[in-house]
Amino acid sequence: PKARDHMRRALELFEGLRSKVHLGVDVRTLGEVTAAGGWGDEELAQARDHFTRAIRVFEEIGNEVELGRTCKAYGEFLAARGEGAAAALLLDRASAISDKLKKSTPSPAGEIIGPPGPPGGAG
Repeated sequence: PKARDHMRRALELFEGLRSKVHLGVDVRTLGEVTAAGGWGDEELAQARDHFTRAIRVFEEIGNEVELGRTCKAYGEFLAARGEGAAAALLLDRASAISDKLKKSTPSPAGEIIGPPGPPGGAG
């Protein structure tokens, strides 16, 4: 709960600064923290809301690196909960973004998304 409180405070600050990249990262992280806590159905629904909000933010600003990271984290969250079809869509999207970045960027930026981590997006 303390981590969530700190994340919510950061969220308020980023909203005030109007930093959409930071806002999206914070919302995604709040989703990961909420999902990892496993406090019940209400919290899992909140985690979903955080992930989908982060996706919308990154789509809006065109930040594909963070969009890929968010799709991967949300896909892993869904896979861990037995929602294979929805998870596959998000993980495929993350993979497609990673492939696109690898082709368009000579630096390791395309590898940021990396291989799948542990369930819940902690990796």
